Amino acid sequence: MKTEWSLIDNPFENSTSGNYSKMLQLCSYTDSALHNKVSDPFYLNLYNAFHPLVQNYRTAHSIWNAQRGIKKAGTYNVAQLLKQLSRPLIGNWNVAVQQFYPKRTPRYREIFPLGVKNFHNGSREERISVVQVLVKGIGSDANLAALKTEVEAFALLLNNARTEQLGGKGSTQKKSSDVEKLRKQLAVAMMSIYGNLVVLNAGKLENIEPFFDLETLRDKRQKTFTRKLKAGQSKTLVKRTLAPDSELKLHNTGTAEIRIGLCPAKGMVCTAGVTVAAGATLTVTAQQLGQVAEDKFLTVTNTAEQEGGCVVTLL
Repeated sequence: MKTEWSLIDNPFENSTSGNYSKMLQLCSYTDSALHNKVSDPFYLNLYNAFHPLVQNYRTAHSIWNAQRGIKKAGTYNVAQLLKQLSRPLIGNWNVAVQQFYPKRTPRYREIFPLGVKNFHNGSREERISVVQVLVKGIGSDANLAALKTEVEAFALLLNNARTEQLGGKGSTQKKSSDVEKLRKQLAVAMMSIYGNLVVLNAGKLENIEPFFDLETLRDKRQKTFTRKLKAGQSKTLVKRTLAPDSELKLHNTGTAEIRIGLCPAKGMVCTAGVTVAAGATLTVTAQQLGQVAEDKFLTVTNTAEQEGGCVVTLL
């Protein structure tokens, strides 16, 4: 929940609410920045605590995104999953293995005894089973623990998809809740990293900037809207999905009262919302302006017989 004091808000939580891909971008950026500094024990400790969370989120996000994208008429499309296995997954997994075990080394052959061709070719059942073979090949190898988690998750997805095609039912909603839980955990972890970096760089806060993707973190959408209104005129300020507790500052720049509210369509006359007296400024929540779940058009109506105006700011 947003507060009056931004220093006790978590920007990583607020800016990624409802946007799993944005969190993936933010956490990957910070993960990479920390990895580049692991020669320093301070950053190594931060990385070791943070990286497993990022890996778990990537896996959960990948599964959720795959389920969302390939689900059709309530069933998973195994063919699409196998297409994803062929590109890009097996390529990514192959690279991950070779970071520790180059091609033609004995350990690489243990993991990929037939190379990677069986991930591209063969019957549907053979290609599903070869993923399980990869899990067994990785075994308890500590160097590939994160990779094993990802491969196991995809193997489970493949098996569930096959079950779905045979008449079972799956739940994308369950996977979505898993991603949401991990998103919140990452937001807390990133705030912890920020706090540790502030302590280390209290006298030189600019040193913190390279560890966070500020361009993505910032919300660049317009937040202040100014309108002039003829007598009796209504104008839409913006179409925006607002949380019920989102705050707005409403300022009436005219000499007569106006009404500001949320409407279901562009250019409608406000019948709900709040009335702002001439010259007055109010701070309200979005839920005071109408049905936030259904009405997306923030609208102002001049109820007077003379010209009016307003400035509305999304806080």
